[in-house]
Amino acid sequence: MRKPGCPNCHDFEPEATIGQKQRVHAQVPRHINSPNGFLIVSKIREIQEQASKGCSSCLLLYKCFLEFRESDENHRANRDDMYLQVELVSGRAAQVTIYSPRENTKSRDVYSKFHIFAVAGTPNPWPVLFKAPSSPKFALTDERQACFNYWIQNCRENHPSCQRPRFMPKRLVDVGLGNRGMCLVEDVHPACQYVALSHCWEFSEAATVQTTKRNLEETKAYISYMSLSKTFRDAVDICKWLDVPYLWIDSICIVQDDPGDWIDQATAMGSIYEGAYVTIAAHFDPNGTTDDGCCLNRRGFSEIVLNDATGTPFSTFIKWSDSHDISKPQGLMSRAWCIQERLLSPRVLHFRQGEVIFECSMESKCECGTLGIQLETMYHYKLKAPEKRLIWDNHITESPPGSNISTDIYSAWGKWRAVVRLYSAANLTVETDRLPALSGLAQRSPKRIFGDYIAGLWSNDLPKGLLWGYGVRGKVSRAQLYTAPSFCWTSLHGEELGLPLPPYSSSGCREAKILELQVVPATKNPMGSVKNGLIRLQAWVMETKIISVEPDSTLVTLDRIRTSIAHIDVPDEKKALAGSHVYAVEILGHELGIDFLLVKNSETVLGAFERIDIRPILADALPKSSGKTVETIPFRVWVQRVRQDVEAAGAGNTVLGDGELQALLAKNPAAKLLGFFEEIMSELTTTNMLDAQLTAQFSAKLRGVDTVKVEWIQKWVGEWIK
Repeated sequence: MRKPGCPNCHDFEPEATIGQKQRVHAQVPRHINSPNGFLIVSKIREIQEQASKGCSSCLLLYKCFLEFRESDENHRANRDDMYLQVELVSGRAAQVTIYSPRENTKSRDVYSKFHIFAVAGTPNPWPVLFKAPSSPKFALTDERQACFNYWIQNCRENHPSCQRPRFMPKRLVDVGLGNRGMCLVEDVHPACQYVALSHCWEFSEAATVQTTKRNLEETKAYISYMSLSKTFRDAVDICKWLDVPYLWIDSICIVQDDPGDWIDQATAMGSIYEGAYVTIAAHFDPNGTTDDGCCLNRRGFSEIVLNDATGTPFSTFIKWSDSHDISKPQGLMSRAWCIQERLLSPRVLHFRQGEVIFECSMESKCECGTLGIQLETMYHYKLKAPEKRLIWDNHITESPPGSNISTDIYSAWGKWRAVVRLYSAANLTVETDRLPALSGLAQRSPKRIFGDYIAGLWSNDLPKGLLWGYGVRGKVSRAQLYTAPSFCWTSLHGEELGLPLPPYSSSGCREAKILELQVVPATKNPMGSVKNGLIRLQAWVMETKIISVEPDSTLVTLDRIRTSIAHIDVPDEKKALAGSHVYAVEILGHELGIDFLLVKNSETVLGAFERIDIRPILADALPKSSGKTVETIPFRVWVQRVRQDVEAAGAGNTVLGDGELQALLAKNPAAKLLGFFEEIMSELTTTNMLDAQLTAQFSAKLRGVDTVKVEWIQKWVGEWIK
C-alpha cells in the first residue's frame, strides 16, 4: 500500500492520493486543459509546518516563498493570511501564485507569480516538473543558439514584409571569427551580414570606448577585446555565437569628434538598423550595474538547492514573473535613439534579465516555451508589440499612389501618434539630438498622407496638429539649448503627451488659416536638427492676463476668458509668467466650443510670439440657458432681435440703464448663445475701448441699431475680438 502523501502539496502527485481521501483542494485549473492538471492551494504557515516535518515538496515551496520575502520591499510577506497556489500539469513548469484573499469578496491580492522547473540530466524527485535542456541562468547555450537561429531564419524565409534593401554601413567592427584579430574596417565589399547594437551609452560605458580622429588608424589596425566595456564584449560574444562576422556599434563606428562624419552617419542611422541581419537590444535594469552587460548571466532566475532521499544535492530553478512588455518606457526603451532603433530594425533579439525575446514586424517569441511555461493571454498580448508595425506595414511606409488612401489615413495617423507618445517621454544623453533621433522614422513615413515634415509635425495635420499638450501629472521641461520652435512638441520633453485625433473635414468649423510655415534645417538632413522656425496664422486673438498661479500645479488663472483656468506647458516657467499679458489664439471653433493656444511675446524675436499653453473651451463649460435649446443664427438675425428687444425693454427710450440691459441679455435668446456676454456685464464699469479703426469697422456692421448706446456696442465688440 502506498504511503499517504503530504496533505498540503500531495508530493506534487495529486492523482496518486485521490483514492486515499487526502485533501485535494481542486482538480484541473480553469486555464489548463489537461487530464493531468491539478490546482493545489495551501496556507503558507501550513506549508512551513509540513516542511519542518520532512516534506521535500513543501520545503521547495517554502524556500520559494523565502526568496520572494527577500525581495519584498513592502513587507507584505509578513501577513498571516497568505496562501500559495500551485498549478501542476505534467510536462510543464509549475506555476506558483502567492496571494491573500480580500475580506467579504471573492477577489484577492496577488503578490507574486513565478514558475518552477528542473534541468535535464540532473537528479530531481518530481517527474511532473518540466526539465529544461540546460541551466537558464546563462543565455548563450547550444540549445538557445538553435532556438534563436530558428527564429531569425524563419523570419528571413517566411516574412516578406520583414525583408529590407541591403545596406552596408561605412564602418563595421570585424569581431574576429576564426583566428582573426578584432579591428575596425571600412567600406566592406561585397555586402554581407552584420549585427547592430542598440544600447544606452551610460550603462554600456560607451564614452570610454570611442573612435576619434586621433585613434582612428589605431582602431582600424586592432581592437583589444579587454579594452571594451562589458556590454560591448558581450555583443562581440553574441556575434561570434551567431556566426556573424561584423558588428555595428555607434561609438566605435562613428568618428565622435568629427561633426561631418557624425551628421553623415546619424542621417544613415535608419538604413543601418534596417539593413542589419539582427539587432541586439542590450536592456538594462536602472538599479543594476554596468557589469550586467547584455544580461548574459541572468538575474531573473533563482536556484534552489535541495537534497534527495540519498542526500545527493540537486537544483530546481525559479523564473520570476515577467510582463514581457518590451515597449514599456523604462530602461533601454526610455532612450529616444533606442526606440527608433527598435522600430526600424527588421529583427531584434532583446537580451533582458528574465529571458531573451525575439521581435520582428510579424511576430514575437520568448524563451518561456523552452522552459515549459505556458504564457497567459495578457503576456501574449504584450508580445504582439503592435507599435513595431508602425513602420513595417503599408499604412506607414510610402505606399503606391493607386492604393486605397482612404483606408490608410486613419491607421497611419494613429500609428504616428503612438510613436510620438513613446518618443516624447524618452531620454537623451545629448538634448539637441531630439530631432535627429526621430529623423529615421520621419523619413520612412507616408508623405502622401502626412504632407511636409515640420520638426515633428506634419503639414496635413495643421492647424489642428498645433493643439498638442502634455499631461498635468507628468514632469515637462524645456531643453536649455534650442531644439525646435515652441509650436512643435519636440521643443519639450515630458510624459503623457496628448495629440489631437487624426485630421478630419473642417466643414462647419472655423479654423485658423496658415499664411506661412517654415523651418530652417541646421544640417543637410532636412528632417534633423533645425536652426529656427515660424508659423504665421490668421486667427481670432484675445489679449488676456495671467492673474494668479497655483503653487503646486501647472494651473494659472486668466483674466477676461470665460473658461479662465489654463495649464502651462512647463511648470518651472509658470512663476515668471505671473501678471504678464498673454494672448489666446483661436485654432479651431466648432459646435462643442473653441480650442486656442496661449502665447506670449517672444523674448528673442521682435514681433513674434512663443507658445506657452493649449486650452480648449468646450460648450459644456459655457453658461447654459435653463435647459432650453441653444440655437445658431446668422449675425443679421441677431442684430434684428437685439434691436427689437431694446425697443421693447426701453419703451421708446434711446438709453437703457444697467439693470434694463441685464434684463435684456437674460431675455434675448440670441444673446444667450454668446458666453462672452456674461463677462461683459461684469465689466460694465471699466473703460476698455476699441481703437478708432476697429470702432469704425464694427460700427458699420452694426449700423441701424441706433437705439443702443454706441458705448455698449464698442464694449461688446471690443471684448469679443480681444
